[in-house]
Amino acid sequence: MTVVAEFKYKNGAVTASIELPISESISELSHHIIEEENLQPYEEDDLLNALEDFIQFKKENLNDKLSNEALNLTLCINNDEDIIRYWEKQFKEETVSYGDKSGSSDSELFSTAYHKLVHSGIALDTMLQVEQSYAHDVVNMIQQRDDQIEKLTKQQEESLNKKLETHQGSLSSEEINNLDQMYIEQQSFTLVKWISKIDTLKETQRREYRDWVMKLLEEHQRTITLQSSL
Repeated sequence: MTVVAEFKYKNGAVTASIELPISESISELSHHIIEEENLQPYEEDDLLNALEDFIQFKKENLNDKLSNEALNLTLCINNDEDIIRYWEKQFKEETVSYGDKSGSSDSELFSTAYHKLVHSGIALDTMLQVEQSYAHDVVNMIQQRDDQIEKLTKQQEESLNKKLETHQGSLSSEEINNLDQMYIEQQSFTLVKWISKIDTLKETQRREYRDWVMKLLEEHQRTITLQSSL
């Protein structure tokens, strides 16, 4: 899906078309926009922060949509309030704890460290490789999710067909509806679990990457200090 987004920052604004989900790291996307729009180097930090906020906003919207779809799948079969409360509880328990707990000061420190390393040129290739590796891991997990849901759907279809053949049409409408409801609950629960699992992976990657960048900058500055003292 292609969206046109306007990013406003201290010194102006830029409009860009972005393909979602993004196939590259946010830093790479920021670099491409800077080149296309001929922005000044001092505007990079503002644009990167605006991009991070935009991607996070879109991710939260997608998670909300998927969770609502999971609930609606159950509701379309039965309006039982117990089922509604059950899925709301499952989603909240599995996803709420994965919100961004880093403060603005941490983000500012990371942004500063990141751009110092980028402009130094020392670790740029390594940083891009790590970011691409993280993106690859997320894509793989999304594929695993899709494969599991597809496998579950086939298993449910086979199970239903087997029961229908065994009972030779003697199943009542209520029994068939109960089976359908059970299958939909399984699908919904699986979807919610994968939403949480993918969010957890992304948060883990984000923390690991921040820690790694900060340590990398410390080592770089320590090396410069030692060299200057010789």
